[in-house]
Amino acid sequence: METAAAGISNVTPSRGPVAGGTTVSVLGTYLSNGSNVYAVTACGVEAAVVTQNSSAVVVRTNPAPAPGEGDVVIRSIGYGNITWTNG
Repeated sequence: METAAAGISNVTPSRGPVAGGTTVSVLGTYLSNGSNVYAVTACGVEAAVVTQNSSAVVVRTNPAPAPGEGDVVIRSIGYGNITWTNG
C-alpha cells in the first residue's frame, strides 16, 4: 500500500508585521488528522495553532526578532515535519 505524502501548497498571507498577530492559513494535503499538529514555525518563530484539519492549519504569528523571509514548518505527530520553503 502506498502512503500519500503530506505537503503545503500555499501560505496566505505571505507577509505580516514583525510585531506578529497575523492570522495565517497554511493550505495543503495531509497536514493534520485534526489534532496531531504540535508546533508551527514561520521564519523560525513559533506560531500559535488556532485550528487544524487535513487541508488547512491556521495559526497566529508571534513577534519576530527582525524582518525577513523564511520557511514555514508544520510539526505533526502523524506526518513529521512538513516544510514550505521561503513561505
